[in-house]
Amino acid sequence: MIEQTLTSKWFFLFLGLLVGSFLNVIIYRLPRNIDWIFKRSHCPHCQALIPIYCNVPLISFILIRGCCLQCKNKISLRYPLVEFITGVAFFLLSPEYFQSTSHPVIQSLLALSIVSILISHFFIDLEHFLLLDRLNMILLGLIAVEFLFFSHQSITWHVVGGLTGFLVPFLISWIYLKLKNRIGLGGGDIKILGILGLSLGAQKIMETLFLSSTLGILFGLPYLLWNQNKKSLLARPIPFGPAIILTYALQKYTSLNMGNFFGF
Repeated sequence: MIEQTLTSKWFFLFLGLLVGSFLNVIIYRLPRNIDWIFKRSHCPHCQALIPIYCNVPLISFILIRGCCLQCKNKISLRYPLVEFITGVAFFLLSPEYFQSTSHPVIQSLLALSIVSILISHFFIDLEHFLLLDRLNMILLGLIAVEFLFFSHQSITWHVVGGLTGFLVPFLISWIYLKLKNRIGLGGGDIKILGILGLSLGAQKIMETLFLSSTLGILFGLPYLLWNQNKKSLLARPIPFGPAIILTYALQKYTSLNMGNFFGF
């Protein structure tokens, strides 16, 4: 009975909300080099410490109406959004999703650890245009464990996928730099494509590169058009990591065959 409860979708939903609250700490503090282990949660505006009862995922945000109790400044919608997305991810990728595998609980926890890193990457890149090496190293370790112990493909298949994911965008970026004297893809984008290539293999990481580029254009154009100073904005970078991560999640965890859809 206890085992069924601890591996149920609803328990994992609750666990995901808690993890999402922790990811908010990582997303805010890691790119700012703020201590994320010992320093207590505080308002980013007035620095007032946040009481424990105001740290309940989703519920606290609703009860305090999205404002700091001390200074009354608005709290970013990112906080409940991250908690909600993480909760849904944990619900969907609970051990029931891996029921047909030999180690459903372990594979579920491993997949959710990967997803948690990707959620952190997603929101950090949106705000800071950064895909941090510290998170990439953890992601690399988790994906290495996944394909070494739970994959039905050969190690060569995974390595070729990783090399394809790294070398193809690196070459594209290098050619663009030579032609335009400007960096196209950032180093973080190239690294994460290489790491995710280890997971997806050569064909699917190429699909991911193409489809994420399409997504980046679709979401990047409104971002450019909404700004009045278009000439200066055209020279500004657009975060590509979120498009890569979203495409990877669809490729990895859904039955949607995006390659066939686009005629690959």
